[in-house]
Amino acid sequence: MDDALVSLARDFSPHERWELISPAPGAEPDPLRAIEQLRRAHPDWSAGFAAAVATQRELGHRARAGGSIPPGPWLLTRTGAQQSTHLAVATRRARHLAAAGAASVVDVTAGLGVDAWACAAAGMQVLAIERDPLTAELCRANVPEATVVNADATEIDFRELPELAQLPEPVCWLVDPARRGTAQRIDGTRAAPERDPDRWSPPWSFVEGLRTEHAWVAAKAPGGFTPAPHWSAEWVGIGDYVVECAVYSLPMPALQHHRQATLLEGFDDGTDLTFPVDDDAAAPVGPLAQFVGEPHPVFHRALPALCAAGARRVSASSNWITSGEPNIPGVRWFRILDTAPAKGLRALARDRGIESVAIKSRESTAPLSTWRARIGLPDGNRYAVIIARELPEVILAERN
Repeated sequence: MDDALVSLARDFSPHERWELISPAPGAEPDPLRAIEQLRRAHPDWSAGFAAAVATQRELGHRARAGGSIPPGPWLLTRTGAQQSTHLAVATRRARHLAAAGAASVVDVTAGLGVDAWACAAAGMQVLAIERDPLTAELCRANVPEATVVNADATEIDFRELPELAQLPEPVCWLVDPARRGTAQRIDGTRAAPERDPDRWSPPWSFVEGLRTEHAWVAAKAPGGFTPAPHWSAEWVGIGDYVVECAVYSLPMPALQHHRQATLLEGFDDGTDLTFPVDDDAAAPVGPLAQFVGEPHPVFHRALPALCAAGARRVSASSNWITSGEPNIPGVRWFRILDTAPAKGLRALARDRGIESVAIKSRESTAPLSTWRARIGLPDGNRYAVIIARELPEVILAERN
């Protein structure tokens, strides 16, 4: 284990730790210079301890700016900080579990403890299990309210854990499989680890196994994951991204639908925006109307619900929708100016006095650089060129 990090976790009170690792005014941003600055200010510190403090200041600043950890003297590792649940999502899940009546949570893949912290803050007792010794030590310091056990959840007999017997019922089992790994599968294929549930750690089969043994299981998966129908699911978006798919073995009263897509802080007043997800429904397809809309990625699964509000897909395989009124929330709308073959788009834009365009080419097989070279106009914000699957022409539009 990293002795300096362990010392920060064990030998300092939370207040003392915060005094050490909170960003100081005038602190040197360059990591090497930051260490030199700390050693000049604290000649009694070892090089390793100074490096640990500088690293914690750097990681903590990034994590707090990204909203991924609670306030206070959190200790982080680079890998753990990258893989931690976004704090807003962890808080939302914990509130759902508490509202559903969970008295305790067993976080079997605790990591640095963001989910454990959120569950404890929501009033539940928490047993956190983490297989990496250093990460378990940091989790214990980060979440003193939780009971932390250093063990591999896939190898222990939970019935032999005395800490488990002390938890009040009902208990929810929470799993967040790690989704980073080697690029090469054993069978020779190269599917990305996050897209291959068999390569998660623990694999999805472990989560399904927990479901056969315990009534209440919650798990986190990538935003592109589609769980089996027996799971309730919520795909969650923050900013411009789908951050995760949350699954539950029992119905969650706080969820509006068995399966739903939710954009956190979808409106200016900070409220969330939710649409139902129906895997068996199909969104209508029709010709272009006056406006074309780009739904938030989290709502790609909810296109039938969006279109029920008065829109249709521009093609059967495209996520772009079109409508005569740009009044569906969760969608970035553009007013259509014209359509044209790609080779004639440059002249069309210049004829309209358009000198710069954004290029929306996510549904194209050609890279963005190819489209940029073909169109020959610099990047802009007001106007956009939209390339949608199956449409024979590209769309020139103005942001609404």
